[in-house]
Amino acid sequence: MNTFSSHNARTALLLLALSFSLAVASDPMFSCGPSSASRAYPFCDRSLPAARRAADLVSRLTVAEKVSQLGDEAAGVPRLGVPPYKWWSEGLHGLAFWGHGMRFNGTVSAVTSFPQVLLTTASFDESLWFRIGQAIGREARALYNLGQAEGLTIWSLSVQQGKMTEKDVDKALTNLFAVRMRLGHFDGDPRGNALYGRLGAADVCTADHKNLALEAAQDGIVLLKNDAGILPLDRFAVGSAAVIGHNANDPLVLSGNYFGPACETTTPLEGLQSYVRNVRFLAGCSSAACGYAATGQAAALASSAEYVFLFMGLSQDQEKEGLDRTSLLLPGKQQSLVTAVASAAKRPVVLVLLTGGPVDITFAQSNPKIGAILWAGYPGQAGGLAIARVLFGDHNPSGRLPVTWYTEDFTKVPMTDMRMRADPATGYPGRTYRFYRGKTIYKFGYGLSYSKFSRQLVTGDKNLAPNTSLLAHLSAKTQHAATSYYHVDDIGTVGCEQLKFPAEVEVLNHGPMDGKHSVLMFLRWPNATDGRPVRQLIGFRSQHIKAGEKANVRFHVSPCEHFSRTRADGKKVIDRGSHFLMVGKEELEISFEA
Repeated sequence: MNTFSSHNARTALLLLALSFSLAVASDPMFSCGPSSASRAYPFCDRSLPAARRAADLVSRLTVAEKVSQLGDEAAGVPRLGVPPYKWWSEGLHGLAFWGHGMRFNGTVSAVTSFPQVLLTTASFDESLWFRIGQAIGREARALYNLGQAEGLTIWSLSVQQGKMTEKDVDKALTNLFAVRMRLGHFDGDPRGNALYGRLGAADVCTADHKNLALEAAQDGIVLLKNDAGILPLDRFAVGSAAVIGHNANDPLVLSGNYFGPACETTTPLEGLQSYVRNVRFLAGCSSAACGYAATGQAAALASSAEYVFLFMGLSQDQEKEGLDRTSLLLPGKQQSLVTAVASAAKRPVVLVLLTGGPVDITFAQSNPKIGAILWAGYPGQAGGLAIARVLFGDHNPSGRLPVTWYTEDFTKVPMTDMRMRADPATGYPGRTYRFYRGKTIYKFGYGLSYSKFSRQLVTGDKNLAPNTSLLAHLSAKTQHAATSYYHVDDIGTVGCEQLKFPAEVEVLNHGPMDGKHSVLMFLRWPNATDGRPVRQLIGFRSQHIKAGEKANVRFHVSPCEHFSRTRADGKKVIDRGSHFLMVGKEELEISFEA
């Protein structure tokens, strides 16, 4: 095989630049259209497998043309009817400005902005995540059909740079073109596609998508504190409200990182104004950095209002890609501002945090003058309305923290020390909910509700245990005198499948409100030694339950996946003996013995 040297690569790129400058005017809009000269080639034959079509196209490209397709801005190949292609873009929580793949200067100038993914994760609702993905996909396809997108893959291939053979390039390009062909990028004008071709401007920012953005924000919001049940509030009992905080009326902070132009936005201030007639607002700080705080003005405003709402937290000036925080505390003078306002208020205040990552708010959790705390992440275009609906009881909060909230002490752990497991001998606390043994503000999965839910592991099912008789032919491998285990590789794929068993959890909503409840099932080992986690999430389900009613939530437990641990040599093993399924404070012992 020919090998590309650095000189040849540079030559190819120079040839590419020349050919691109001469061919831009004649680049086609779509590949394999009815009038395309390449219509008769196999790569335009929709009846063939995508891999075969892609291989045919790659075989017809020159070296320079191949090189031109390896970046995020691929030049067109007019002689084969291939238009330019740009695939670098983001679609994490809505189509975004960043990258070359999307443009918002045409018929469509705005798209649906969903909550930043960490807040959506807090819903623990896979169905919700799927529907958000569908909505983003429809809007991406609509922009593509309108000529405002030059690619359909929001997540794209990465091609290793450096010295390579032409065979390596061909393999990468075949994979790339096969994906594009499966997306219909070589099927002519996309508007001729019966399934997606009619998507256009009317399919962007639809009422369904806006309602979905609101649902996602509501379901992700986490109620962290609610002393004496001060929430939800009665909208007819709140005559006046003071709204204080730099995040109360900033539409930009709703979007988080990698965002696009939103259809419409509702800030927290606007959301509260739709519930309370007499609202007075003071930012208190000019930004999240809060180098200066108008503490005196804020305290005076708080003392004059019936209810006080503080909207504090972070922004993209504090945390984003390429900008890591060095502290878990609220920046600048935010803490002193919150404390002063709470002290001056007539009754306990409500603190709403808009952040991406966790913050150490020990001061607020322990302060009786701060009656309620909510974490709202970066909630997207409908975030302000979602927060207001939760505060006033039109939505029962069901979000649960998808990360551990550490104390400020955790910042003393060197970033260069990425060991997961705790080391008591040196005081190293470990990382993530699975291994961490240090102090926390809130644990992974924490979240309150306006309703009281109880959970019980159902034990009546005779199959609520693995069929361990399947292991009789395997010999237990002894690690030391205290334990023995089975190798997952020895059990095999078929055996692992046969060991699976169902587990049900009965959830009762004692009221007083209807609401969703996320059931998180963990596995606990009898002792967290020899590299075993403290606990391990093995499944989650979100279930809407009316007040006074109950529902059964079913999980499928796989011992090979869920009961196993990884040894230092990378081998997965299942310890003989007891394993404990955990749901809240409920535990059920499962014996794993042949």
